[in-house]
Amino acid sequence: MLDHKLTIFYHTAKHLNTTKAAEILRLSQPAISKSIKELEKGLGITLFDREKGRLMLTPAGKYLLEQSEELIERERIITFNLQHMKKEFSGTLHIGASTTLSQYILPEYLARFRETHPYIEINLISVTPTRSSRNYWIKTSNSPSLKVYPRKRTFTTSLF
Repeated sequence: MLDHKLTIFYHTAKHLNTTKAAEILRLSQPAISKSIKELEKGLGITLFDREKGRLMLTPAGKYLLEQSEELIERERIITFNLQHMKKEFSGTLHIGASTTLSQYILPEYLARFRETHPYIEINLISVTPTRSSRNYWIKTSNSPSLKVYPRKRTFTTSLF
């Protein structure tokens, strides 16, 4: 929905590195540099100071970064809410579970989840429980649950 140049600017400004922005956005580094130059030309203002191969934000770049963070977050929320209205979610669900849970209990629930949410990729990590991991799970969750993250907001649905 947002202009791709603003998204490219955001990631480049956040990391101050065109190569990192290219990796995140799955674009080439020259495409990132070209988009930034086009954005600067279109706005008629320099957003980055380039010194010895390093990027630094100008005052205008700092301002645009602050404003673009809010816009990108709003876009994430709008997209999530529209997908919710269509009952169509996409993304990756990351689950960490003990070997026993991941082999004997979760497959049935994940199969049902997969039927109702075909566009969500499931990443299940099977781990051997240790005292420290057990304490972590107890502190972060009162019951088994599935958490869906549209970045900064959390929605929880019980698995059982």
